[in-house]
Amino acid sequence: MRLNLGVGDKPLSGYIGVDLLKTPHTDIQADVSKLDFAKDGTIEALAAHDIIEHFPREKTLPVLKEWLRVLQSGGVCIVKTPNMKTICERFVRGEIDARECSRLLYANQSGPYDFHMAGF
Repeated sequence: MRLNLGVGDKPLSGYIGVDLLKTPHTDIQADVSKLDFAKDGTIEALAAHDIIEHFPREKTLPVLKEWLRVLQSGGVCIVKTPNMKTICERFVRGEIDARECSRLLYANQSGPYDFHMAGF
């Protein structure tokens, strides 16, 4: 089984969409920091694109440990997150304005879960 954690509006072919919110792409509605529906070592692959930054810094390690718990031996976990250094460099070079820089660093803030709480 392969899971797309925090699927939102970005499904991945061959992956089961997991999200706290019910979206058209949510197959399993669950908190991605507590994968209680999955037994230890049963997941072949995890895709976590632009989700880990939505947790407070102090929860980052516990969330990663939870994801590791469900991964099979030799399983793959792909974590993609905004790159703070690159975003700031783009701003300093004038490639993006302050509004876009803020959006990339802190999210759209259009709903209760659309905030970044940690940066990497």
